[in-house]
Formats: sequence, C-alpha cells, structure tokens
Amino acid sequence: MAEFMDALSQWQPHVLVQYEDFGNTNAFRLLEKYRASHCTFNDDIQATVVLIKQVGIFVSLPFGSSYAFASVALEQQ
Repeated sequence: MAEFMDALSQWQPHVLVQYEDFGNTNAFRLLEKYRASHCTFNDDIQATVVLIKQVGIFVSLPFGSSYAFASVALEQQ
C-alpha cells in the first residue's frame, strides 16, 4: 500500500484515494497513516458515519416538518 500511495502522489499529488473492504482495523490505521499526506476516503467507515448522522438529523425533526421538504423545490431547499 505504501508503494502505491507514494507512486500515486508522485503522479497526481491531489488525487482523492477512495478505498474500502480493508477491515476496520486496517481502515482506521490507513486513514491515520495517510491523513496528513494524502486525500483519502474510506467508504466503509466515513460514509457510514455520514449516513448515520443524516438519519439522526432527519428523525429528530418534528413529524410534520420532515414532509415539508417534499413540497419545496430542490433548488429552494
């Protein structure tokens, strides 16, 4: 992985590296290792957190207001 990340940063220094299915232990380790030097995103960890936060916000809205978004045009939301 280190050889790949080094070669990638030499080729495209600002590229986003998205990876998944490394297992939680490895994923957290890789995110920590490369966070200062590479733009990385782990779908298994970070996307799950985003989804949980979005669902939490949605369900915390009063019942009526959760449907208010449906009657508003997308560009006005």
